[in-house]
Amino acid sequence: MEREREVLLRRIRLALAGGDVGDDLAASLPNPGTLDRVEKAAWIALQSWRDDAEIRSANSLWEHFGRQRLEDLSASLVTAPAD
Repeated sequence: MEREREVLLRRIRLALAGGDVGDDLAASLPNPGTLDRVEKAAWIALQSWRDDAEIRSANSLWEHFGRQRLEDLSASLVTAPAD
């Protein structure tokens, strides 16, 4: 199994490229309680990104905010040490 950060980074990159995050995020990371704080934030942001697709399509500010959040979390996942 891929490490949790690798799964999250791959999903974030997919979302930022316009791909579908998918409904199987919870299956990919079935125990989010074990994630560190940056990983949990990324997991929550990806869930929100998936759930807010309709809102983002109607509101460019919401799209910008969500995209910026995923970009920031992507950088944090690469640079931050695991808790």
